[in-house]
Amino acid sequence: MVSELRGAFFLTLSLAFFLVITCVLPLGMIMRPGRWSERSSLAG
Repeated sequence: MVSELRGAFFLTLSLAFFLVITCVLPLGMIMRPGRWSERSSLAG
């Protein structure tokens, strides 16, 4: 039972994380395109 509960928890957590990323990433690209170019140039 514990393993099933843990599996469901991680599944929900990963789904929520994925939804947050898919919602925030386009918004960030639309709102501030300059920030992403700066970050990519710093990382690269």
